[in-house]
Amino acid sequence: MKVKPLHDYILIEPDKPIERIGGILVSRQRDAESGVVVAIGPYADLGIGERIMYKDFNTLSVKRSVLVKGKDQEKELTFIKYEDVICIIE
Repeated sequence: MKVKPLHDYILIEPDKPIERIGGILVSRQRDAESGVVVAIGPYADLGIGERIMYKDFNTLSVKRSVLVKGKDQEKELTFIKYEDVICIIE
């Protein structure tokens, strides 16, 4: 399935924040998240594949099945607004 965001929306694959506490891996909540741009709307000035940092308080997460190396995998993707992008990570 191909997805094309409208207006200034951006579809990203978020990085999974993980922290090690006493040998146990724990997801941690943060005010800013990072991820890779998967698709962009016509008014967003970013490129597909760029890693960005964004504010994570007004997002819409969806789970979709995608083909990865010939195998069907479920991925969590997130829609954000262009105005919530903080920076491009190089």
